Amino acid sequence: MIFALQQKVAVLLCFWLPTVYPCDQTIYPVDPAVPFGGSVTLNCTSSCANDTELNWELSVRGDTQKGPGWISVSFVNITLWDFQPVCFGDSAKAPTKMPIYLYQFSSPDIHLASEIIAGHWHTVVCNISSLKVRGQIPTNINISLSSGGRILNSSQGNSSVEYTSVAKLEQDGAEILCVAHLKVGREVLEKTANSTLKVAAQPHNISIISSVTAYKAGSNITVTCRAEGNPFPKFTWDLPSPVNVEYSNRNRTVTIHSAQSSHNGTYQCHAQNPYGSDLAHIDILYEGKSRNWVTAVVVVVVVSLLVTVFIIYYRCRK
Repeated sequence: MIFALQQKVAVLLCFWLPTVYPCDQTIYPVDPAVPFGGSVTLNCTSSCANDTELNWELSVRGDTQKGPGWISVSFVNITLWDFQPVCFGDSAKAPTKMPIYLYQFSSPDIHLASEIIAGHWHTVVCNISSLKVRGQIPTNINISLSSGGRILNSSQGNSSVEYTSVAKLEQDGAEILCVAHLKVGREVLEKTANSTLKVAAQPHNISIISSVTAYKAGSNITVTCRAEGNPFPKFTWDLPSPVNVEYSNRNRTVTIHSAQSSHNGTYQCHAQNPYGSDLAHIDILYEGKSRNWVTAVVVVVVVSLLVTVFIIYYRCRK
């Protein structure tokens, strides 16, 4: 009898008393990414608009503000790696935790050889010197090296990437770009760096051109030396004679005014820079009066011989 009465009372209470549902809490922003020593403000709201029991459980001191159904907290100079504020309320289902993704992510550093010489192997290295997320070395890091829009190399899960190749002179002045992407919480952070290649080359493709290859006394002769290199080569000459010689065009061109027989011979050009040297030469011949005298003498001798032979032959026939 008593048990039946208790059941009826319980049913009536359930019918007349309002049903109480636990409140939910939401923290915003979600999974915030904060640089080491940085600041952040968290807002905790309740699904119950009149909830006044919200509070924070903190391992780091912060400034809080509160109102009906919400509470916020602001932190500055955060240096605790494993930091996870908790929002709770008396009518809540369970406390709500929100990890702070504290990170260190320095800009990339590009390392080039002190001297990059065309035709030689060289290595470009890009690395992140400071890299941590919540006190650990992260694996969700991607770094790539590119030049002229072309990916040279990339790495996943490592804090550095390198690229090795044979340098080409046409790469001088080319931009090297390093891009690093790091996922922190729900964000993807990006850092970039760039550098310019400086490719040196010893003198090459050297040649000589001359206004003449043979000359007569009193002629003007112009000889020019051409070569490539980086830095641009300096030019020196070995000449048959220094008389009446004029240098111009950064010593690339030699002009002989009123050339004489002493200027006959080999003209040799030397191109040199800090990475090597190369040379070229050309022979220029003198066509002087002495050659005409020789020709005349030879003609006279030949004619004389022919006359002598004719006279001997004529007399022998008699």
